[in-house]
Amino acid sequence: MIDRRFCGIEPCSVNAQPPLQVRYATHPAQVPGFDTAALRSHYLVDDLFTPDAITAVLTHHDRIVLAGAHPAGGPLTLGTWPELRSEYFLERREAGIVNVGGSGTVTADGTKYELTTGACLYVGRGVREVIFDGPDAAFYVFSAPAHTDFPTTQVNPGEGNRLELGDQQTANRRTIDQYIHADGVRSGQIVLGVTTLHPGSTWNTMPAHTHDRRTECYLYFGLPETGKIVTIASLLSFQGGVTVPAYTASKHAVAGLTRALANEWGPAGVQVNAIAPGYISTDNTTDLRADPVREAAIQDRIPAGRWGRPEDVVGAAVFLASAAADYVNGHVLAVDGGWLAR
Repeated sequence: MIDRRFCGIEPCSVNAQPPLQVRYATHPAQVPGFDTAALRSHYLVDDLFTPDAITAVLTHHDRIVLAGAHPAGGPLTLGTWPELRSEYFLERREAGIVNVGGSGTVTADGTKYELTTGACLYVGRGVREVIFDGPDAAFYVFSAPAHTDFPTTQVNPGEGNRLELGDQQTANRRTIDQYIHADGVRSGQIVLGVTTLHPGSTWNTMPAHTHDRRTECYLYFGLPETGKIVTIASLLSFQGGVTVPAYTASKHAVAGLTRALANEWGPAGVQVNAIAPGYISTDNTTDLRADPVREAAIQDRIPAGRWGRPEDVVGAAVFLASAAADYVNGHVLAVDGGWLAR
């Protein structure tokens, strides 16, 4: 709780500003040798929003500062950090601010801006005082060194350059609001926008990569607190198979991992299940189906009397990904025409 007894008549400015976290640049040749822990250590920021504090990270990639301001108990005034060697934060920097929480305000050198969820404020170089307020608000701050001055400008959802991209068939249909952009709010070098995923879509990001002309930072917010993970196991998650020991070992591992993650993530509201397809007519089984002896032996054992088709797996996937499977966790569902029952 914030003790307001000593705040006087004027609004209390809560200056809880932890030390600046610093991330150093890495050479592209180093990255392939990073394990998950190293990648997280270098690139993941997972504690940006702390109630009643402004938390910030300086990365040596383009000297970008990422910050989160969560004024839950009262206003927060943006200060500077010794590492920046500046009298005030925006002395030689510019910033893009997006409100990713409930409604709140940002005051820049005495001018107050009302920011609803998803609204953006560009604050130009030379602004001395920035104050965040709103108990339900959470302000994401992206700051970069600035070589020139542009005016502080607000842009609300729907007012920027809007793009509709992706397709429902590939589960990546999305709306992009370009806020700080060459065709929108001008800046020295910041480009900033908000991507909204449509229902049934997910963020299909590209593999790890670097750019010669820009540094990319992503903030994920508004994500569902529960979720579903469906892995693809196999009949050989249960059986030994013939002539495919490596495949069998890998599919046993998928089943084991599915159950382990179900135990770990179940308390967080995430269900992890697997589908174990039987013998399905795909390119992967072309040679097997071309062998008359093996093909006949396999089909004779399947009570359904036929090989499976890819569409036979769809219903199981839809079920495990739906609310109907909210109490199904750690299960490996065989879609095999009855093979395992024989």
